[in-house]
Amino acid sequence: MQYSTTAYAAIVALLSLNSFVSAAPSASVVARQAKNIRLGYESLDANPGKKGASAVWVAGSGCSAVTPHGFDWEEFTPCEVFFTPPGQSQMYTMEGCGSGGGDLKENGNKVGSCKSEEQVEDCGGGRKWVGQYSCTLA
Repeated sequence: MQYSTTAYAAIVALLSLNSFVSAAPSASVVARQAKNIRLGYESLDANPGKKGASAVWVAGSGCSAVTPHGFDWEEFTPCEVFFTPPGQSQMYTMEGCGSGGGDLKENGNKVGSCKSEEQVEDCGGGRKWVGQYSCTLA
């Protein structure tokens, strides 16, 4: 079988392009830059949907069900909390949030860590504060 010079050049160009694309790092590797994510939820009994100023994660309280996106960490061992940072579609999982910190996971793979900054609950006084974590994607 014979190929014209043009067809041969096109095949070589495609093979070269294919090997270049295969060797290029994946977008997830390139995009994975360290950044801090503050997680928290503050609410008043009169307004259970009000988020605290630094809240990007909604978690459950041990004695209140004000969680559109989270889970009550008293019910899970090990604790798992799900959240999606604003402007992103990827959902992350934080495991170990009942112990003052935990691993930040994406699709089951560790992609960072979280540490607890504050974890106070007042379930009888009208004001509830449930967890505030500083997480780093690395």
